[in-house]
Amino acid sequence: MTVSNQTSKVVYDGDGSTTVFPYTFKIFQEEDLEVISQDTSTGNETTLTLGADYTVSGAGNEGGGNVTLATALATGKKLIIRRNLALTQENDYVENDPFPAESHEKALDRLTFISQQLKEKIDRTILQDSTKTEPIRFPAPVADMVVGWKSDASGLENKDVEELGAITVDTDNTLSSNSDEKVASQKATKTYVDTKDAQNVKLTGNQTIAGVKTFSSIPVLPASDPTADNEATRKKFIVDKFDTSTGHDHDGTNSKKISGNQFGSLESKNINTVYQALTDGFVICRLYGDGSTEQRQDAVGYTDNSNPPTTAVASASMQYATSVNIRDNSFCMPVKKNDYWKVVRTEGGSGNYVYLYWIPLGS
Repeated sequence: MTVSNQTSKVVYDGDGSTTVFPYTFKIFQEEDLEVISQDTSTGNETTLTLGADYTVSGAGNEGGGNVTLATALATGKKLIIRRNLALTQENDYVENDPFPAESHEKALDRLTFISQQLKEKIDRTILQDSTKTEPIRFPAPVADMVVGWKSDASGLENKDVEELGAITVDTDNTLSSNSDEKVASQKATKTYVDTKDAQNVKLTGNQTIAGVKTFSSIPVLPASDPTADNEATRKKFIVDKFDTSTGHDHDGTNSKKISGNQFGSLESKNINTVYQALTDGFVICRLYGDGSTEQRQDAVGYTDNSNPPTTAVASASMQYATSVNIRDNSFCMPVKKNDYWKVVRTEGGSGNYVYLYWIPLGS
């Protein structure tokens, strides 16, 4: 026979149910096939046993035959069927005998089949460039060494990884940094993760969050009270500070609504004297004349955060004469907590009186 079919191997994927797998090339006997099962997840290969793991039909047929497995080939497995003839020559020519054309042709077919199976293996090997004439030999295996080219590229040798200064391997799998040692895929992965991480609301630490965020329920704030103007606070803190039963001042650290008798005791004060308000409050200034003579007096109230205060806030005048009969006048001046205040009489004489009072907000 002539040999025109160059196929010497077929490969199939398992599906968990198929047991019959055709081969499309000629073999002389069942033992001329090698059947291998490969795990695609690991690459591990297992050579199956004729008779125990599979049977062969079609030996001697030009178009091949079938390999029938004892157990269906599982999904994730590959089945490799290839010709694997023993490298022997079985013909014996006797001198002066008639030429054995049939057995001679069979021997030639066998040599061709052996050449095909060797070619199948050579096709899977690493080959040098066609211009090379010298063979490449691998050095003997040495633990924890790698194989690399010699400095003059004349062959291969074992190399110590730690001595390969041009090669750096980044073993950091935490993405905590993005050093030059990382390969491009690591850098790209870290950049992607960092970008997404910056868009997420973190559980701890300070973070600026842009845009409007909608919560499905009311966020729970910590039990501690706020200490800065821009800190959120709990509902209980507001209720406590504005509870009318606590008797607190209005300054936000100790606050309450003013209801009922929330004014402090009336305190008599002196004119031309600087005072500092310990709470918010009011200054009442009354000008009075007894009418015994023509009289005039003026008073001005000052308050601000300077000591002495220079900002005039309120004033009053009183005059008693034949044509003008005003014997009594007054003004009320509000003062903020911690500000300074004073009342100055700018004009006045005998028979004139100034009554000055401080009324604090809160006791």
